[in-house]
Amino acid sequence: MLDRFRLLAAAALLLPACGGDQGLDGDPGEPGEGGASSLVTTTELGTGDSDCPFGGNRIDIGLDNGDGGETAGDGVLGAGEIDSTSFLCNGEDEDPDRPLDGPAGPAGQFVIDLSGGDGSTNAGGSGGSFETYMSSGSGGGHLKIFATGLVDASFTVPSVTPDLGDNPETVTADATVFERAVADNSGLVAGSLVRRTTDDTLYRFNGATDDAVTGLSVAAGVTLTFERATSNVSISLPGGLINAGTLTTDFAGDGVTRNPLSLNCSTFVGAEGSSIDLSGGAASTGNDGGGGGDLSLAADDAPPAGPGSGGVIVNQGTINTAGGQGDSGGSGGNVYLQGNQSTYNTGAVDTNGGVGTAGTGGSGGGSYFFATSGVWNSGDISASGGVGATSGGSASDVNIDSTGG
Repeated sequence: MLDRFRLLAAAALLLPACGGDQGLDGDPGEPGEGGASSLVTTTELGTGDSDCPFGGNRIDIGLDNGDGGETAGDGVLGAGEIDSTSFLCNGEDEDPDRPLDGPAGPAGQFVIDLSGGDGSTNAGGSGGSFETYMSSGSGGGHLKIFATGLVDASFTVPSVTPDLGDNPETVTADATVFERAVADNSGLVAGSLVRRTTDDTLYRFNGATDDAVTGLSVAAGVTLTFERATSNVSISLPGGLINAGTLTTDFAGDGVTRNPLSLNCSTFVGAEGSSIDLSGGAASTGNDGGGGGDLSLAADDAPPAGPGSGGVIVNQGTINTAGGQGDSGGSGGNVYLQGNQSTYNTGAVDTNGGVGTAGTGGSGGGSYFFATSGVWNSGDISASGGVGATSGGSASDVNIDSTGG
């Protein structure tokens, strides 16, 4: 019995010696590589197809990562790289005045890029999401995504001539829309464009008082700059807005963030070669890049023009709300295109986050296209995160929504 006690006591004395101090952490692993780009392709389906008996479109989505023996990073979505497939099928009783079939054209792709930014010493950024939606109550509304390989003319857009009303403004030389408080006419001369801080009306100063502008047209090669003194820029026009030049907001200084620009009109037409530039300012060493400004472009359905021309957005120009480069990259601004009736976009939209040369990459901004009767897009959309010296920026979302009221 004594021997058994001694054995147990010895075991008890030895047990505490089994535990030691925790060892040092190991060295960090190598940073991961950036993710592959997302690609979307569409294939038109004819009547009698097994998936869409009345025709429609097949939508394939996947990563350009070389799965299935395909070539990674070649910009082509091979059969082995397809991760998901969905169908947009025509209904049996389609409206003959608004056919669902896409126009004939060469096979190809447009690109929706929602990649997270690469990180050098830390993790890369998260990728974004792509969502399409059409409600059952949209009264026959269409949501169309055509891959014809053309950015600026991938489908036939309607011929729209906005009515600019009875007191329009046509800008044929570089000009500024000044921001002033009521009764503050400093720096204004007869013919100056001005918006007052108390409302969002666009005025033409006549040398003594303000005349409300009903519609606006900016000629090709001309830049119209909206001054931002104390607030965000918001303009409402009862008539249409035609942009063949460049719309932008002012900003001063190194790496300054743009303020949002909100434009409301009855009908908007952005011509080929036009641009809306709200990109963030690049910064010098030691400063962060500026953020891109949000763009909100809305067209209502109560125009002074004839039936069918109100509530329509037709944009064939570029839109840039990307963040600026800096020690840390600036975030991209969001883009909202909302036609109460229809929204057409064939222009490239860039909401990327800025490159971070010493810190993190900027986050991408989102792109949101809305309408009740139909949304048509064939333009490249990029909402990726910026590359960072430390961590990469995260991508944002793309939402294409045809929702009936």
